[in-house]
Amino acid sequence: MNFEKSYQNSIESSLLNIVMPERHGEYNLKSFSEKLLQKIGIEGEYLKSGEPEFSEIRNKLNKEPGLIISNHPGYFDMLLVLSSITRDDLKIVVAEKFYQGLSKKFGIEKFIKSTDSSIVEKSCNHVHDGGAVLIFPTGGADTVTKNHHRDDLPFRSGFRRILEKINPDSMIYSFYINPEDSLVLLQKYSDNKTIRRFQLAGHALIPEKLQPIKSSSASTIKVNEEYSKAGDWQNSCDSVQGSVGKNRALSKFYLNKLNV
Repeated sequence: MNFEKSYQNSIESSLLNIVMPERHGEYNLKSFSEKLLQKIGIEGEYLKSGEPEFSEIRNKLNKEPGLIISNHPGYFDMLLVLSSITRDDLKIVVAEKFYQGLSKKFGIEKFIKSTDSSIVEKSCNHVHDGGAVLIFPTGGADTVTKNHHRDDLPFRSGFRRILEKINPDSMIYSFYINPEDSLVLLQKYSDNKTIRRFQLAGHALIPEKLQPIKSSSASTIKVNEEYSKAGDWQNSCDSVQGSVGKNRALSKFYLNKLNV
């Protein structure tokens, strides 16, 4: 069986069809994410939630135009981020192999393929029109199974190219998913075939055979977050030469911003 066929089978047998009724293109991403996290026994511990400014920055997250970013250490990161977003003008940059399945379920207007030659133009236009774009700057290269050091996130050029062209006053809302929590959580699933099937099904889709973690309480993943302006990010790499150097400067700025 080829990859595309296997992928499609995983989509159709996923919990997506269990958590919500079968109505293509009509799912609410926040509600779906919350229900699926509950279904599999995972919850985010949002570290800023007890601070006075939390409601203010969350309000900005869901109203201001800009980019929403996060590291990508595990397989539940998108769910943890999406469960925090209430706005309906969100577009998500996703890998090409996940684009068709996700678009079919949630609506093609909600996604941009990471390989799209017009990704920068489409993202910038959406931000200019008042919307938000969710992008994972590492493209998943920091997954805990790939043994990257937490202080050396391999940012790619896609995020930088979009950042360089948006208004300096645009929002950059950063999430940081704790990689140690992600690793511990993955280790609780001892069935490697199950984990592999989850990888195949995509970031926001989980095969039916992936059972909830057996525990008296939900397993938690710590999530930090920070609100800032695009101009601060642009200035952090403005004097750096070359795309590799600029990407590293942005990665370092991100980690410093989140106190990693």
